[in-house]
This record gives sequence, C-alpha cells and structure tokens, in this order.
Amino acid sequence: MYIISLLLATNFYFFPINTFSELLYVQPTLPRVFMIGSYEAEYEKLIQKYKQNILEANKNDIANTYQKLNSMYEEMYAHADYVGVNIDGVRVWFYFFWNQEGNIDYMCYHLRPNSKNIDLKEFESFLLSFVQSYRFPLQHTQTYSLYTSTAFPPYYKKMPKN
Repeated sequence: MYIISLLLATNFYFFPINTFSELLYVQPTLPRVFMIGSYEAEYEKLIQKYKQNILEANKNDIANTYQKLNSMYEEMYAHADYVGVNIDGVRVWFYFFWNQEGNIDYMCYHLRPNSKNIDLKEFESFLLSFVQSYRFPLQHTQTYSLYTSTAFPPYYKKMPKN
C-alpha cells in the first residue's frame, strides 16, 4: 500500500497492458508551454507529430514566411508590454508547434546564454498567455513547426518606402 501511495504522490502511474510484467507509464498532461529539456519523451513525440516545417507549409515562400514570423515577434513584444512583462534583452530559442488553423498547440523555449536574466515562472506565464490569445496567419492542411532563435526587442522594423 505504501508503494502505491508513493507512486500516486509522485505522478507515476502504472497500468498493466497484457501481462503483469508489461507496464505503461502515463505522463501527466503535457503543458502548452515548457522549457526545452523538460518532458524529453513527449518533446520527441511532438517533433515526430509536427514534421512539416513552416516554410513547407507556406509554399516555400521565404519572404512571406519571414514577414509573418517578424510580425509574430512584434505582437509577442507588444503582448509582453500589455501584460507588464519586460522582455527587453531576452534572447531565446523557441520551438513552435502549430495546428492546421494557425493556433500554437505547444511552445518550447530555452534562454540563450547571452540572454538577460528573467524570472522563468513569469516568462512562462507570459508565453502561455500569448499562446492562448494568438493565431499565426497561416492555415494549412497539416500541422507544422519551427525551431528558431530570436531576441527582444524585435530587431526587424519595417523600413518606410520612398
């Protein structure tokens, strides 16, 4: 009985499959936003599930994809300001996983070594609020993903046309 209580307290659940010796580990629900390095097995499954990259999903249009990504980073920066989180100086690796409608199903992140220090709980809460309110302007028949790096404030600014 003690072992069962300990297993339940640590979120390790085992259920028999065919025989007593075959056991299945059931992971608690994967959060929509998490740090790269956490949930390794589930992270690898996401990479397999969201095989198509964003460029393929956007018909290999590099300029348009670049424009959409920079627009997303500007909206992310504006959202940080709106919710009161200062992300100036934050440099981060992101792995985005989008569904067919352009909603971010999962966002993984890891601060780069040259990033300013930021409270990770606050940063993760900000990212979650962004994920819940943002839709990427690309719909596709399949899910798609992107592994990328960025810095805030966004370096991309639209140049005025002469």
